[in-house]
Amino acid sequence: MVRKRARNRCCGRVRTTLYCPDCGKPQTQNDIDGLMRYVHGMVSKSQGWLDNAKAADVNRPWQIEKAQERLDKWMGWCKALLKLIKKARD
Repeated sequence: MVRKRARNRCCGRVRTTLYCPDCGKPQTQNDIDGLMRYVHGMVSKSQGWLDNAKAADVNRPWQIEKAQERLDKWMGWCKALLKLIKKARD
């Protein structure tokens, strides 16, 4: 039997991810390490989307720009989270 993730609502939309991509609110009761794993995963996915957009036969500037914005957003969250973790441990 396959377990489906509960559909939560956040920021006016149904969310199927662990954290809301708009506000970052956790959709479950996970710890900070879970959040870090999630953010790192999204950075990796965003980098892949950017690489795919750049490698497409027909380069569409808006696709590359959107993928770069997505990567920058997730990298920013990753850096902010690392800074917060470091501050808490010091």
